[in-house]
Amino acid sequence: MTAYRWFQDGKLPVPAKKIGGLILVDVPEPDKTPKRTVVYARVSSVDQKPDLHRQLARVTEWPPAKRSL
Repeated sequence: MTAYRWFQDGKLPVPAKKIGGLILVDVPEPDKTPKRTVVYARVSSVDQKPDLHRQLARVTEWPPAKRSL
């Protein structure tokens, strides 16, 4: 529903067109796609906050090492 609302409001972050009851998204060429890495870390409680810092350090070190693969 969110993607449909975004399309209706013109906020969908990719080119798309409506054909009948379908919304078709134009997929960009692979070599034109921006290269980005997103990392996510969380803890379930305030007691685990020190562990959050360890997780953040770990996930921010991982992507640069994987870029060379």
